[in-house]
Amino acid sequence: MNLTSLISAADKEHYDTNGYCIIDDVYSAEELQEIEDFFENFKEREDKTFENGHVRLDEVDRTKQQVRVLQPHRIDERGMNWFLHPNVAEVLETL
Repeated sequence: MNLTSLISAADKEHYDTNGYCIIDDVYSAEELQEIEDFFENFKEREDKTFENGHVRLDEVDRTKQQVRVLQPHRIDERGMNWFLHPNVAEVLETL
């Protein structure tokens, strides 16, 4: 098996044993900041983008329901780019 610079043998073993592992440095600090900023700004959108396009954020009673952004890649190309990031592919292919 060819492990990568992102995944160690211990990571792979943990994944095989437990069904998950945590991989650091998939995104750079700048990319993570861009993702965080995107979702913080996303909350300010006026259109109905939450719960699969059915409600605006201010229409959700957050004491009764968790707010989810479904399929952000359909709303903004950056979402698709984050999903298709080469490091994400490398991790998934290796595991």
